Formats: sequence, structure tokens, C-alpha cells
Amino acid sequence: MKSQINTDIFLETGCIKRDLFLNYRDDKLSADQKHEVEEHLIDCPLCADALEGLALVSGTAALDDIHSKVGAITKNLPVPDRFLIGLLQLLLPQ
Repeated sequence: MKSQINTDIFLETGCIKRDLFLNYRDDKLSADQKHEVEEHLIDCPLCADALEGLALVSGTAALDDIHSKVGAITKNLPVPDRFLIGLLQLLLPQ
């Protein structure tokens, strides 16, 4: 089984992709996939917080709205690439 957690050495983050988050939240993952996500959540407070926030919303409309607002705010700001890449991976469909 191919991992759905980013492990490519050329990516800035090893965090969980958006679709995997949503499927975890909606209880649509296999036992192996759930285990993989839960192992990552233990060591990644950013993803743990993101999952907690996802539990408060249904569907993806809220995520799309957040993505739009974050994009507008950060468009002209010098934000470290690592943060932006991690944030966008959580919000953008893969």
C-alpha cells in the first residue's frame, strides 16, 4: 500500500494531505490507513490541531472559504515557504 502521508524528500512537509484528513474525519479509511494517520498525529501538533478543527465542520465549503481568505491575506506577505506549503497542502485538494 502506498502511503498517503507526504514522505518525498523534496517536499517541505511530511504532513497529511487534505483528502486523507477528510476521509479520517468521516471514518472512511482502512484500519492500516487510520493507524498511519494516528501515528503521524502523535508527533505533529499542527496536524492534530487541524484535525480538531476539521471535526467542527462538515463538508469542504468551510475549507474552501478558509483557503480563499488565507490566500488573500498572505498574497503579499513574506511568509516562510515551509509554513505556506504545509498550510496549502491541508487546504487544497490533492
